[in-house]
Amino acid sequence: MTQFMKLPPVKKVTSPVKKFLGLSLSMQILFGLIGGICVGLFFGERCGIMSIPATIFISFLQVAVIPYVLFSLIHGIGSLDRKSALKLAGAGGTILLAFWILALFYVAISQLAFPDWQSSRFFSETQVNTANAVDYYQLYIPSNPFYSLSNEMVPAIVVFSLLVGGCLIGVDYQRKKNLLNVLELIVELLSKLTHFIVRFTPLGVFAMAANAAGTMTAMDLGRVQVYLAAFILTSLLLAFLALPLLVSIFTPFRYRDFLRVSRDAMMTAFTTANLLVILPLVASGLKELMSSYDCHDDESEQLQQAILPVYFNFPDSGKMLSLIFILFAGWFTGHPLTASDYPLFMPTGLFGMFASANITIPFLLNLFSIPPDTFQIYLMAGIFNGNFGTLTAAVDIFAFTTLTICAMRGLLCFNWKYAVLAVAIIVGVSLPACKGIGLLLQNLLKPKDYVAEKLISMKISEPVETVIRDKPPGNFMNFNWLNVKLLKRITENGVLKIGYLENSMPFVYQNLYLPGKERNIPQGFESDMMNKLARDLECRLEYYPLKPDEIVRALNNNLVDIAIGGIGITLDTIEQYGLTDPVLTLHPAVIARFDKIKKFHNWNEVTKQKMKLAYSPRVIPLRTLKQVFPNATFVELKRITDFYQKKIEADACIISAEQGAAFDIMYPEYSYIVAHQINYTMLTAFAVNKTQTELIRFLNNWLRTQVSSGAMKKYYDYWILGKSGAPTAKRWCILDNIINPNL
Repeated sequence: MTQFMKLPPVKKVTSPVKKFLGLSLSMQILFGLIGGICVGLFFGERCGIMSIPATIFISFLQVAVIPYVLFSLIHGIGSLDRKSALKLAGAGGTILLAFWILALFYVAISQLAFPDWQSSRFFSETQVNTANAVDYYQLYIPSNPFYSLSNEMVPAIVVFSLLVGGCLIGVDYQRKKNLLNVLELIVELLSKLTHFIVRFTPLGVFAMAANAAGTMTAMDLGRVQVYLAAFILTSLLLAFLALPLLVSIFTPFRYRDFLRVSRDAMMTAFTTANLLVILPLVASGLKELMSSYDCHDDESEQLQQAILPVYFNFPDSGKMLSLIFILFAGWFTGHPLTASDYPLFMPTGLFGMFASANITIPFLLNLFSIPPDTFQIYLMAGIFNGNFGTLTAAVDIFAFTTLTICAMRGLLCFNWKYAVLAVAIIVGVSLPACKGIGLLLQNLLKPKDYVAEKLISMKISEPVETVIRDKPPGNFMNFNWLNVKLLKRITENGVLKIGYLENSMPFVYQNLYLPGKERNIPQGFESDMMNKLARDLECRLEYYPLKPDEIVRALNNNLVDIAIGGIGITLDTIEQYGLTDPVLTLHPAVIARFDKIKKFHNWNEVTKQKMKLAYSPRVIPLRTLKQVFPNATFVELKRITDFYQKKIEADACIISAEQGAAFDIMYPEYSYIVAHQINYTMLTAFAVNKTQTELIRFLNNWLRTQVSSGAMKKYYDYWILGKSGAPTAKRWCILDNIINPNL
């Protein structure tokens, strides 16, 4: 008999892809996050292209949200009978309102956790794009439901759904049964669609993480930690302090007992980040809690089964805490919300949270003119703080169900002394905790101001031959020069003479931080334009420093060909010298010390106060300012730096926001706000001799070619907005700084 050698069993080789797909979704998301961060750190700024798939994923994530809100609310409310609905509305409505107020209180105090960092940013066009006037009727009243749906008016959509669901309550069950079945099927289909899209979350997270890790500066990373700290702190305060104390105030259940029976639900919600899986744990925990106090019966079971499905259609405390991001985004980008914004922010945010935060957050960012690209930070941060939000939501559901059952069964009790003590504990712990975190972050995470480093490294690329004079042209009269055509003289002599106002950032200034001879060459937007003009005319540049009262003499005597320095088009300047077509449109702004600028957010009050304001007549007329500030006294600025260096006494300064942003980078103890209330359009131009009409026509035509070719936008993006495109240091990455530093 032939004997066969026994071979060892063949091991099945599982591909890495199958192993990855076999993991839980949370683990896949974690690997996507880690992989994206690694790719971003390796390739650096090259990962900026990953913003495209990240944006596509965000858009798909929002596909089913609005329809889901519409149909789920109608189905959830319409499924109730009249008696249950009235009873539940009376007891649950009051408790729900109290929970919302408590959550909004923690949203408001979260700002205390934001450090008082005096870092600056380049000017941003979003600061002057005033938000459209809010139509409150259209925002909250669904006069045209289809318009509300197409324009993502979430508050109006919620009101419409509540109205339809409320009307459906009064319909006989046999008549509405088929409609409810259809609505239930639609909700189920939309839920499946959302779950299908969520399956691609690891890829979306990978793209967002790669883009953020590759392009986000160290200062931005430090600021994101502020949002995480504020969110986690407020969620823990709500979950372990405020909500349990609220239950203990109004029910016979003690604080310690409530936390004990809700522990399993909290831990499960935190680890899985899924609220649906905790429903059985909430039911068993409630049964245990009420049984221990001898108040559990069949009625409690029935009420619990009715309350939980309906409450899932309303915003919980964990979801409401997402509104902290709007406050953070405003602080992060230098557009903080003020007290006057809260009457709009709070109710709009509350109604918006009936929908997904992925819809509401972009809507609110747009509503308050906060740069929309910050939404990616919200999604990234959600990976870290999402579990804490779910933890708070679990405690919220447990507490709401407990309080509502007690209210409907007549088990509520109230002790004034205990209530006052509990409120004192909530306020006395929460406020110092938030402020303490803010102070801790301010001392531990104060970021390096990379914006200032970028500003002092900015310079003109490929400068033409340039000669710098240390004083204005001589005070002599040459009659041959007076009659000459400057354009002809420029082309024949090969010299373009520029008079400039010193320290006129970001238009023309000398950057003393640059090495060698470059520190003497005037830099800035208008200097770069003059460099381009000289290159086009094939001539060299000569720069002459001018004081404001020397411009007219220098131009009229043809001592300089063009004068630059953010010279505004006003009635006075039009009368004094010739001006080209407008070069830039600027926006009025108020500049003040960082600790004083906040009072200018309350514009109606500040315009009534007596104060001393500095201004430049070359930028904005005095008569315009007197109309806005009738009680103020004004002092004329010879140089803008006189205000920053405290050479004149003034409470604030009125200049353009574009200039204010540049100066604030160099003087971080100052800040500015765009003064939309000053109804004046600031226009700048190049100044020339009024008699040199040929040169004016030439410059106007040349400016049009710079606009059409895109050169003007390139200079504006670089010098005014601080965007890339010029010789600035690259973002650190492994590929460039470790593997191949000479690449």
